[in-house]
Amino acid sequence: MMQSIVRSNSILRLSSQFSNHILLKRFIGSNTFDQLSSKGLFCSHFPQSANINEILSRKQIIYAGFDPTNKSLHVGNLLVIISLLHLHHHGHQIILLIGDATARIGDPSGKVQERPILSDNFIDLNAIGIQRDVQQVFENYQKYFAKNDNSDRKFITHLNSEWFNKMNVVDFINKYARYLRMGDMLNKSAIRERLESPIGLSFAEFAYQTFQAYDWYHLYKRYGCRIQVGGIDQTVNIHNGYDLIKKIDQQLTCGLFIPLITDKRGNKLGKSEGKAVFLNPEMTTPFGLYQYFMRIPDRDINRLLKLFSFRPLTEIETLIQIQMKNPKPWQLQKRLAEEMTLLVHGQDGLDQAKRITSALFDKNLDQLGDLNEQEINDVFDGVPTIHMEFINQQTTVLSLAMRTNFFHSEIEAINTIKDGGLYINYNRHSKADDFIEDKPEHIMKNHITIVSLGKRTHCLVKWL
Repeated sequence: MMQSIVRSNSILRLSSQFSNHILLKRFIGSNTFDQLSSKGLFCSHFPQSANINEILSRKQIIYAGFDPTNKSLHVGNLLVIISLLHLHHHGHQIILLIGDATARIGDPSGKVQERPILSDNFIDLNAIGIQRDVQQVFENYQKYFAKNDNSDRKFITHLNSEWFNKMNVVDFINKYARYLRMGDMLNKSAIRERLESPIGLSFAEFAYQTFQAYDWYHLYKRYGCRIQVGGIDQTVNIHNGYDLIKKIDQQLTCGLFIPLITDKRGNKLGKSEGKAVFLNPEMTTPFGLYQYFMRIPDRDINRLLKLFSFRPLTEIETLIQIQMKNPKPWQLQKRLAEEMTLLVHGQDGLDQAKRITSALFDKNLDQLGDLNEQEINDVFDGVPTIHMEFINQQTTVLSLAMRTNFFHSEIEAINTIKDGGLYINYNRHSKADDFIEDKPEHIMKNHITIVSLGKRTHCLVKWL
């Protein structure tokens, strides 16, 4: 299984490609950190005394890691990848680390209880999925966003099982864990909070930070990697890696922190009504990703456009000013939705998302009838679904209406139907005793019927 993952020097080239989309030119600048921070990509760095702009003015080896706890990354993870793309664009060498070994332990960061134990096979499959996600994003970046890049730099991908599988726990504790001080580790706020909670903190969770610290040390020794990028919720792990390298080799490193983005309810970026929005098209379709960005509230769109878009900040601010002077509904959301769908799913995925959006807006039954089950679920996310057996000349408009649970009684349903308040596949039906027939006006090609009460309340019927 694991042989299908490229264990080292996995190449994700950004070659010479041109497009009529947003084009980037590679260079190493003297104020890289300030530029990216002005867009909101980085909220802080560690240590605070470090002159990050000066450090990034020279070519650096930079890494970020993901534990494969799911078979796909989500939109929140995409922000980390975008930051790596920006840093690569500025001339730096990027390493992507997939923590298949540390996933077997479980990162306690930001968790109120211990993660469930994952099987080896589950983790292996997830690692393959994450590598596929990242490779697809970089290929699309290369094709649609990156201008001519003739360098021989390569993205490097590793699994941390490559080194942990060659070590035993006694050697690890003796050679490396001894350098991390218990007082420092216990004083970290994330660790204290878990220790003081009713659930507590297991030794495995507490030890997690020592293994992730060693990841950085290993990459430092092998590649000279001095910078780690991670979410602000990874502060503990990045601090420990910094401490380990400093104590063993007396060398200074630094961490770059990406802000934790939440909505007004406190949900993390990439979660829609409690459900993650994934990069894998089998888990979230291109339309689902497109709609996630289309639904961003106006109060948040300016900030998220700056964070996610590859457009220069000056261009983004101009777009925002134009929108403020001449408001058009969802104009900025549409730009961001198109750019992110193109990045994650390519032109075919963007075309598919726009086609479905158009079909839904135009209420085109032919196009809606071509949607598969996953696309239907994304289009009507959260809409109740019922299953019914179709028998010709047996199901009436009234009996269908009663199955939707829109009405408390048949009298209420009959009166609503008579008044024209019930719609089947967007067509008003005013006769309660009419039969449902096997035709597009009633049942689409994909055996779906959309029953609506007025314009806002819907129910899907899947015919058996």
